[in-house]
Amino acid sequence: MKFPVVFSRFVGGAAGQPTLGGDLVPVCDKQPVLAGSGNSTAAQVGDNAYTCTRMNLAGWPPQRVAIACRYIGAVTPANVPVNVYIYDSASGGWFLMNSAPVNITPTVTTAQGVVPTSVGALVYFDIPVLMDKPPTQVNLGDANAMGVMVMVIPASTGNTLNNGEYRFIVAGDMSSSP
Repeated sequence: MKFPVVFSRFVGGAAGQPTLGGDLVPVCDKQPVLAGSGNSTAAQVGDNAYTCTRMNLAGWPPQRVAIACRYIGAVTPANVPVNVYIYDSASGGWFLMNSAPVNITPTVTTAQGVVPTSVGALVYFDIPVLMDKPPTQVNLGDANAMGVMVMVIPASTGNTLNNGEYRFIVAGDMSSSP
């Protein structure tokens, strides 16, 4: 298994590394340019956004978004609070999927290639499965008309977070039958 979106945020990192808590609420009427998959130590516009198709090859729609975090650092960190936003192309608005930040328990390692000192868990967010838009020329030209776009905003407030790298993964869950 390989999650399609991986992005890192840092506490006490080097200059130029994206800071945990440094992401802004997404701007309405503007979809982010997706940075693609892969981990980067430099902030990229949209590296924390995930988009998926309306259905998988078996015809199942996305039911949930799965998010997890891995911490690489010297000590065991506190849980990491995140907010998740979903984009609606009809209104041009981003909408919060959770009423308060949701804490993610990270998998903890002290370095690359070592056994985790503790193992975290996936956190799931339900997403709406909407009916198809009418197949008009305008809707067919909308890249997001038949899919889902979410943005994960890790926060640094509420918990004292230790220095290190916080690596997040995001994917759609299409395991439920239609």
